Amino acid sequence: MRRVRETAMGDPLWQRMMVAATGPTVTALLALLVVNLVAARIQRRKDESELREALAGELTEVANSLFLALQVFERTARHVPLEKRKASEAIAEQRGDLDHTYFSTRTRSQVLERRLQIHYADKRPAQAWHAVTDLLMVRYFLLLEADAGFRRWIRRQAAGPDHSGLSEEQLDDPGLLLESYRSALDDCVKVLWLSTPDRRGRHLKRGEGTPLSWHRSEGSEDPVSEEDGRVPDVSAA
Repeated sequence: MRRVRETAMGDPLWQRMMVAATGPTVTALLALLVVNLVAARIQRRKDESELREALAGELTEVANSLFLALQVFERTARHVPLEKRKASEAIAEQRGDLDHTYFSTRTRSQVLERRLQIHYADKRPAQAWHAVTDLLMVRYFLLLEADAGFRRWIRRQAAGPDHSGLSEEQLDDPGLLLESYRSALDDCVKVLWLSTPDRRGRHLKRGEGTPLSWHRSEGSEDPVSEEDGRVPDVSAA
């Protein structure tokens, strides 16, 4: 009688029982998978937001530290002729403070550029930050260096779309330098939210994104090092 009933219903009783038991299990597993995917997405967005906010804070702090030091020195040294600023005792303390700020922020700037290259496959964040640092670098040297050849050389190093974004002639305009700096820093912070960060730098393993090298074009060089404090020979410039 049982065999007749099973045959009449089409499927064996044990198979129907397995299907009945498997259904809720599959549903529970799918629900767990969906929950895990949603949780992972929420965590990823949280991590991205924290990374963006941390980078934005550090970029702004480093840039404005040097910018404010430059502003203070400019006001203090305004009465000192440019050709005497590097040796004047009247502004020795302020010059020392500016040099210290310049070298400390320059080191941090290079570290931040590396971090932007690691965390973003998109080149725009690192390029935007590079423009900020080049504009500040030019302002620093033009406030201290009187030699016309060196002033041309430093502007040449920072000119162009891959660096400050300004031409060599435009970099000689203090007002435009200030305006461009503020605009470049705003753009740098904004682009952090326009690009998708990668906390683990996986794009580097795939050979994508910006290589980990100092973002300078061929033929350009570091204008001065903290170790020797010397500037390059530009007598032939």
